[in-house]
Amino acid sequence: MGVSIRFTDADRARLGVVDEWLAVDYLSVTGREAAVLQHGFDLDGEHVCFPSPSAWRKALVDTKVLDEQGNEILVDVLDADGQPVLDEQGQPRRVPKRRPHWGAELVVGWLALRRVGIHVPLAELDYDMDGLRMRTAPDPDTAATGDPGKDPASTPPTTSNS
Repeated sequence: MGVSIRFTDADRARLGVVDEWLAVDYLSVTGREAAVLQHGFDLDGEHVCFPSPSAWRKALVDTKVLDEQGNEILVDVLDADGQPVLDEQGQPRRVPKRRPHWGAELVVGWLALRRVGIHVPLAELDYDMDGLRMRTAPDPDTAATGDPGKDPASTPPTTSNS
């Protein structure tokens, strides 16, 4: 269970990221990473911590936005060009709108960087959240091209944090 993320070009250059898309498996957190999450980090004077990897995962998915009647607000899934992704019936694919837990979102980028051998202290990591792209589908890069990290000709579905 996880996602692939794409940092902005500027963030990839600044962080030394080679691959366009980086995979993050939410169920694969090492002991060292769990210890960092448990100890936490300071984010502009606020201490952010997660007592366990499962608490971090819950913070990622348990922040759906509801309307006045308690119903989930749905938003369109967008492709990399900002156009709605259509389902089998030709209708826009919709997912629940989420209110991001920004500390938990930072951890996603931190884990992605660690998986490609880039070790940045979590307390020092920062990147453009508005420009970050995520896709939840299986990695089409490997399936389409056999070469992970390169974007194939077809544009995969992505979601935005906004």
